[in-house]
Amino acid sequence: MPNFRATVRFHDVPGPDVLTARKTLEERIQTSGLGHWRVVDIVKEGATRRSANAAAARWRTDRDIAGKLMIMGAAVWAVWFFWILAD
Repeated sequence: MPNFRATVRFHDVPGPDVLTARKTLEERIQTSGLGHWRVVDIVKEGATRRSANAAAARWRTDRDIAGKLMIMGAAVWAVWFFWILAD
């Protein structure tokens, strides 16, 4: 018999905060007798989700900052080196 993977979305998971809602959902799924499962993410209703493009844009920004810091460090080192050389 073949195995299948299913993606299920639950709406209206009760709880005062995300951790309590996650625990409640996990307990209910476990008592239902389903096989292997995993809760991937719980998001507050009405909250905006970050897309994969936002993560890629943040990575590019971090990479640009690192490059600028390296250039700044090289420039400071060059000034220090020539200052010592001039003495």
